[in-house]
Amino acid sequence: MKAQNKLLINTHPISKQAGGMRLKGLVKVSSHEMPLISIITVVFNAGDELENTIKSVINQQYENIEFIIIDGGSTDDTVAVIKKYEAYVDYWESVADDGIYDAMNKGWLLANNDSSIMYLGAGDKILRLPMEIIKKSYLTDTILYGNVDIQRAIFNSVVNWKLRLGNTLHHQALLIPKRLNLTAPFNTAYSVYADYDFNLRLYKKGCCFFNAKDFHSFALPGGVSSKVSYAEMTRISKSNFGLFWAALSFLYLSWQRFNK
Repeated sequence: MKAQNKLLINTHPISKQAGGMRLKGLVKVSSHEMPLISIITVVFNAGDELENTIKSVINQQYENIEFIIIDGGSTDDTVAVIKKYEAYVDYWESVADDGIYDAMNKGWLLANNDSSIMYLGAGDKILRLPMEIIKKSYLTDTILYGNVDIQRAIFNSVVNWKLRLGNTLHHQALLIPKRLNLTAPFNTAYSVYADYDFNLRLYKKGCCFFNAKDFHSFALPGGVSSKVSYAEMTRISKSNFGLFWAALSFLYLSWQRFNK
């Protein structure tokens, strides 16, 4: 595993900025007693918000957390903020990318293959991690999901037939064992809902999802997913479950839009 991570790091362009504890030879591993959690943050020109996210990660009582930050070549103080907390970051890089899902794919490939992965955007925060449940789910490759605070409201995640109609999960409270998908998971042809497409593929494959009641995060309003694209979401539903569910998705999303 260590050799694989070093190979991935060394194949990136030399011109990029990079750092973190991995480059100093400190690589975290997973065990039954202390499963490794990989938290990936993708950021671009959001230094002020990023600091809150970093603090929420490093203030967790659980110690076996691998923290990876992928910056898209920011021109503000983002890199300065990362360097300020570099002792708590396992790996970071700053280099131009091809958009948020390209950056999220980079982070996924860099994560330890034996970890469970979650994504926090700049400004997002972990509120509660259910460590006892995480330890139990580690042996069964169970995907854990929880609830997310958004604009003083709580997004109650669900995994059932409704997922075929629209995304009922938020990545800020979604912990996916990397072993379920070792390759880059996000289809960059989808500019807004590539994470929804990945969730659907996991669901269609029959992966086990478990609602961890104590898994709770905060999501900063805005971001890519705030740019609603019902056409793309319906297209993803069709790609995964066919025309019938795509038609239902279109009707359901239209009803939601009308009743807002």
